[in-house]
Amino acid sequence: MHINRYRITTRGLALVLGGWLLVGLPGCCGHWTQKDYGRSVTHNLASQLVNPEAGKEVYVSRGQSPEAAANAYDKYNKSFSPQEKKPVLRLTTGEGY
Repeated sequence: MHINRYRITTRGLALVLGGWLLVGLPGCCGHWTQKDYGRSVTHNLASQLVNPEAGKEVYVSRGQSPEAAANAYDKYNKSFSPQEKKPVLRLTTGEGY
């Protein structure tokens, strides 16, 4: 009995590719990608119906206060510094503590 390695390799590759397509493609277009589809367009159209002159108003975003921004920046920088690890649970034999 002669085994054709090319045929086995080709069939194996086809099975792997088919399995990947069978498992991978539904993961890309599942129900979670369709939950919010088009909601931003619907919201913008509704906003235009409520106030059609809104595009003529000048609205400047103020952002954070300088103190809040400085606090957030300090907290961010402190997250990179090594911290002392504290024991979560201390088990003792009753001596010394």
